[in-house]
Amino acid sequence: IDTQGWEPAVIEGVKKIIERDSPTLFMEYSPTDYAKAGLEGRKMIKYLKTIYPTIWEIDHWFYIYRKVKENIRLNRDTGYANLWMKKDVSFWDEIIGYKNVRWKKVIKKLIKRR
Repeated sequence: IDTQGWEPAVIEGVKKIIERDSPTLFMEYSPTDYAKAGLEGRKMIKYLKTIYPTIWEIDHWFYIYRKVKENIRLNRDTGYANLWMKKDVSFWDEIIGYKNVRWKKVIKKLIKRR
């Protein structure tokens, strides 16, 4: 779901489908855009957490998945975060996240830190 700030409205409109089917969701989370549209991103995330026990952030540069613990980390450059969620996350779902990692970027960043 990437509706340029209207994600909370989309989620509100498909609540019955989400509650019935718990589809895997990929979405953009953009609090600044939600505020401009008069929508509540925190309320949307609170609702989604009732359906999906784990919400994942997808790192913008490296494509590493991180579990959202309390606050969603927004990308400093873009002001949004890419999220995905699935009702029943398996061990393989977590492993597959590492398959898509941009390893060259990770290594370069680690070398720069030294």
